[in-house]
Amino acid sequence: MRRKAASLLLVAMMMSVAVPVHASEQATVTIQESQGENREVDQVQSSETTESKPSTSQITTTAERKEEVTSTHKKKQNKKRDNKKEKKVKKLKKTKKKEKVVHVKIKPTISSSYQEQSIKIKKNKEYIGKFIYFNQGDAAWNSSGYGIRAAGCGPTSMAVCISTLTEKWVTPVDTTSWAYEQGYYSSAGSEHRAIPAMAEHWGLKCDGLGTNYQKIKESLKHGRPVVSLMGPGYFTRGGHFMVLTEIDSNDNVTVADVGSRKRSQYKYSLHDVISQSKVASAGGPFWSIYKQGKAKTQNDSKSNKQVLKISKNKKTATKTKVNQKEKEIIQSFYTELSKNLTDLEKELPNSKVLIGKKATGTEIPNGKINQCIYRLGEKLNNGHLQFIATHYYFGEEAILHGDAKSASIDLNSRIQMLDF
Repeated sequence: MRRKAASLLLVAMMMSVAVPVHASEQATVTIQESQGENREVDQVQSSETTESKPSTSQITTTAERKEEVTSTHKKKQNKKRDNKKEKKVKKLKKTKKKEKVVHVKIKPTISSSYQEQSIKIKKNKEYIGKFIYFNQGDAAWNSSGYGIRAAGCGPTSMAVCISTLTEKWVTPVDTTSWAYEQGYYSSAGSEHRAIPAMAEHWGLKCDGLGTNYQKIKESLKHGRPVVSLMGPGYFTRGGHFMVLTEIDSNDNVTVADVGSRKRSQYKYSLHDVISQSKVASAGGPFWSIYKQGKAKTQNDSKSNKQVLKISKNKKTATKTKVNQKEKEIIQSFYTELSKNLTDLEKELPNSKVLIGKKATGTEIPNGKINQCIYRLGEKLNNGHLQFIATHYYFGEEAILHGDAKSASIDLNSRIQMLDF
């Protein structure tokens, strides 16, 4: 019985314990479920909250957008400023253009005393041979504002040709003012095409001769003056127009150098003149000027005697006289020359010793005869003599270095006649 009662008690105890345990399990499940539900809700809430709040990447993008907006705004402002500046610049340019249109070219004015001076000069003309001579440096031509003294050699040379050939009084002011009006002349000098243009305007013909030796010679033989453009050398350091008026039987030319009365006193080898000419357009650097019709052949025997005339009342040229001092200088030259001759040269007459041969190449002749000639040029203040002394061989050197084709020069006859 005791055993039965104990087992019953045990069963009862076990049952009493089992029921609470089951209940607690149910409660636990319920809490867990509710917690799970709560968790699900939290998760949903949390996801909704996450969607509503911007992420870090979204915040960065917004800042960039703000920067873009700011930079775009700045660009627009800069563009407006640039546009304003451009408008100002355009206005200034338009104003400058208007100002340029307003400017008027000022024409040089001719002095009221010019006509009076011109008439005086016309009554007392200067001549070189049969050609009227003008000098570009004379005061009568330089009160006009055209700068003839410095740059008017071209129009002045044409005035020599025009006045002589047309027998009309056409001065350097007349030719310069016309060339200026036509755009051929400025303070820098004359254009090459000004020579044929001036000839045509005054009813003359003009032939471009280039540097053709034979054509230049023929033009002078037929009494047609030749306007020449010279380059660096004896006549100029840069560029200079002058007139070749005559040529003799030895092909030595008389010149009307409008820049120098002194240089106009001498004759020059045509070969030397051509060698010192300047490259030119419009048919130059030598132009033959003449009247239409038959040209007259010059008389060589008369032209040889007509060296230079600067006369007030006569039209015939006369030979310049040698003063006593020059005679003494020339005599001392011959004395010095005889002392410096070689044995071979002493056997030759002076007429042969002083016949020079043009030097070729870059070598500068420097023999004893050349030195004597150079010193003579210094004493007489004659640059042409000095040029000859440094460009021609004489005496024994002429025999050794002379070429049959090279140009020759008879210096002895020039010295005696003062035609060098």
